[in-house]
Amino acid sequence: MEYSLHRQLKALYAGEKHPTEVSIGPFRVDALVGPTTVVEIQHSPVVSIRKKIGALLANGFSVLLVRPIIAKKLILARDGNLHQVRRRLSPQKDSPIAFFHDLVFLTAIFPHESLTIELPVLFVEELRRSDRSGRRRSKPFRIEDRKLLEILGLYRLRTAQDLLNLFPLPLPQQFDTQILAEALCVPRWFAQRIAYCLRRCGATEKESRQRTGIRYRLTA
Repeated sequence: MEYSLHRQLKALYAGEKHPTEVSIGPFRVDALVGPTTVVEIQHSPVVSIRKKIGALLANGFSVLLVRPIIAKKLILARDGNLHQVRRRLSPQKDSPIAFFHDLVFLTAIFPHESLTIELPVLFVEELRRSDRSGRRRSKPFRIEDRKLLEILGLYRLRTAQDLLNLFPLPLPQQFDTQILAEALCVPRWFAQRIAYCLRRCGATEKESRQRTGIRYRLTA
């Protein structure tokens, strides 16, 4: 099901002049801006469209990949009779560094002269409805819709240097994954994923191998 959020973002990126839901060979893309620029808006993990992006780039298209970051979420909960029963801000929120979970699958094609990645930071409204159908579900509700309330910021990635802007503080010139994990307050395994992406994309290089692990040096 397509949420209102996706339709709103398509309309925002396509504008009034450009078509949406366009077929290009075996692929269907969210918008075609000009003769060769494709817009793909992806709310779920990017791995599912990795081959599509690679094929479009190989066939001479420019690709704008939009991966929304939901930093603030207002939850409206309704019961089975559609009566609002709760309205609250969600304590869960995404941060820009979460994009490294996706980037790990794109290191073979990013950076690329014809690929731009945008991470709009959003405030959204999520409409939930109580689910008492009796089916086994991991959650006692289902999401009926998501709507865009406000765009809080935007990160645009075209080069390895741009990846460094995703961090809340500047990275040290040299670091290992333990230092990275402590600086970002993330698990060591996620810091290892970030370090892998930075190296593969050309933002860092291996400096040395120590007892605590590989030490990296910024190159971007």
